[in-house]
Amino acid sequence: MALGTYYYVVEGTGDSQYLAQVKNPAAFAETGTKVLRVIVPTGGTHLINSGADGFEDVQYGVLSIRSRAEGPVLRSYHEWTLSERVPFDGK
Repeated sequence: MALGTYYYVVEGTGDSQYLAQVKNPAAFAETGTKVLRVIVPTGGTHLINSGADGFEDVQYGVLSIRSRAEGPVLRSYHEWTLSERVPFDGK
């Protein structure tokens, strides 16, 4: 992926959850909602709205994103520069 910001939300239910890309930031999250910001080595930014129970962990250098602690892995990053929870600013 190139430079830029990409928005992802959790869709589906239970163990059938997955991350779907959203093109419109207004449909991504309400301003102030805590989201996960992941900066990838190419300089791009991935904003992930994994919900109030969103969970991420790092094992053996791999960042795994889940919608809840015991939920399925929705996405893994083998290379990433920064991962942090931030309030969504609407952009």
